[in-house]
Amino acid sequence: MNGFWSALLAVGLACPVHAVAISADMPAEMRLSLEEALNFLEGIRSGQAKESQLHRELFGGIDGAAYDAFIDANVREIIPGECDPEPPMGCKVLARTYGWDQIQITPSFPRVDVVRRAVVLLHEARHFSLPDHGGHVVCPKPFLDAQGRDIVSVLTGESVAGLKSCDVGANGSYGLEYVFLTNLARGCSNCTEEITSKARFWAEQAYYRINDGSARAALRQD
Repeated sequence: MNGFWSALLAVGLACPVHAVAISADMPAEMRLSLEEALNFLEGIRSGQAKESQLHRELFGGIDGAAYDAFIDANVREIIPGECDPEPPMGCKVLARTYGWDQIQITPSFPRVDVVRRAVVLLHEARHFSLPDHGGHVVCPKPFLDAQGRDIVSVLTGESVAGLKSCDVGANGSYGLEYVFLTNLARGCSNCTEEITSKARFWAEQAYYRINDGSARAALRQD
């Protein structure tokens, strides 16, 4: 059994029974990758680990039932979407909000690891829980990390400077990503090292999508 499937089984992969509806029109590969992500979220356990303050405010404890409830409270249905036209490297987004209560996943959704897929669902659900869907703001130019390197999209390799791909404060969708992923990395009792490593990696990507220095500091201190 390879590491990917071992990681899924470690957090309780089971027969898919989810509160949120999945469109009957969902293509098979996209459905499988979506159900894996939902099962991954629902299987997370914390043991004796204590969640951070921001995590407690967003979800409660580090527990799959809390993440499932968060999605269910904000999303009615997950539906398939297309890129028009689809770039050679794939869609530039994995998912997007659609209407008032639907998440639309793209053909690129199955191409990333299960941790990324899971946090994208929480990211999009967070939009629905915020006023005006918590829209993103334009990333500054230049847009550099602590080492002075361009901040790029991991999916496309393109710089995000000047794109509407950032948040101002810590309470938006990217802040949620950081909070969820850092708590997962340090508090999940049934996650493999592969999973916690990916969580730390994606947390840093989310951290640099927040423009405000004080908001970043608040996340680091959480």
